[in-house]
Amino acid sequence: MLRSDANFVKGGTLHFSYTSMGYDFVFAIVKIADGEEALILNTHLESHHKVKDEDGNRKNNIMSTGVFAREDQIKQISSFVEGYTENRPEIKFVILHGDMNWDDSNANKLRIERNERFGCDEDLVESLGDNWVDAWLEMQDTTDHKRDPGYTYDSLIPFNGGSYSVRKRLDRILFWQRPEGGSHLQTTKCVVVEESKKNVKERTEWVGEKYLNSVVMPPSDHFAVLATFDYFVAS
Repeated sequence: MLRSDANFVKGGTLHFSYTSMGYDFVFAIVKIADGEEALILNTHLESHHKVKDEDGNRKNNIMSTGVFAREDQIKQISSFVEGYTENRPEIKFVILHGDMNWDDSNANKLRIERNERFGCDEDLVESLGDNWVDAWLEMQDTTDHKRDPGYTYDSLIPFNGGSYSVRKRLDRILFWQRPEGGSHLQTTKCVVVEESKKNVKERTEWVGEKYLNSVVMPPSDHFAVLATFDYFVAS
């Protein structure tokens, strides 16, 4: 979220070249100090897509986990960021956040079937490239961090069906900054905000209550991730 007084420079939306769900990413460049800018990106990566048979026909009842699609999408984002930061030296740092649907808890443990890697995303930071940092991992030794659940999706809670034990940190906030020093970004907080009956009620009052099997539905089936940063301008 950008402050209303942020000095907006430019922004836009880019559609992923490989998506069966119609996903894209949005970006904004904002001025943060004289001669210094930040690039902010938000996205939603593939959760699954329908597998095709040898003739290219979709098999409607077979769903893949979308691992290869997410890999392609994160490479597209990485390439976009690399191009912008190389050609626009005013950009001092980049923040990427969103529902990544990314599960790298079993990175490098591959199972190949129907040309798809099931449930085994590679390490996200390594996939993005040099100088990227996962803000949640960076803050894991802090007191606030130790109180959060450690996952952003929980299939056991009622509004996610209450069945199957799937608890994953699918949502991420990551940042990149120039390695040459000078002005720099520092994470001060990054926690998962777990849903409770109280905050579900407060959030649904804004958008109107929705129900599934008589259970109040929050605006999202994932928990929020909250991060704060300090930015120090080189003197």
